[in-house]
Amino acid sequence: MEKASSKIKLGIFVLTGTILLIISLYLIGTKQNLFNKTFSVYVKFHNVGGLIAGNNVRFAGIAIGTVKDVEIVNDTIVLVEMVIRQDAMRFIRKASMAEIGSDGLMGNRLINLSTPNPNSPFIEPGRYHCLINRG
Repeated sequence: MEKASSKIKLGIFVLTGTILLIISLYLIGTKQNLFNKTFSVYVKFHNVGGLIAGNNVRFAGIAIGTVKDVEIVNDTIVLVEMVIRQDAMRFIRKASMAEIGSDGLMGNRLINLSTPNPNSPFIEPGRYHCLINRG
């Protein structure tokens, strides 16, 4: 009887651990846009000021993506690849501007996107888009 009771407790423990693992993987994946349709947008900067892969990308204060890669092109240009959710594509225009800012008290870096010209065309999926930077 005691043996069966300990096996049930062990089974409940393993099941609970598995459920917690699945939930945490889902939450991490949602934050990194693993479960959303996305597209890449590129911007060139002269100085990224501590920006790293995984930092947020915001449009009008709303998180719409993350930084996928930061690559040094030459001694004066750094190319940043951003992964943007597909549903946010209808708000980003070809003349959009990218600016590096900071987030919260800890000072995490992020990219803020804005659209100064509402008459410019929208970006298209599957194309190389290099936004303008303000820095």
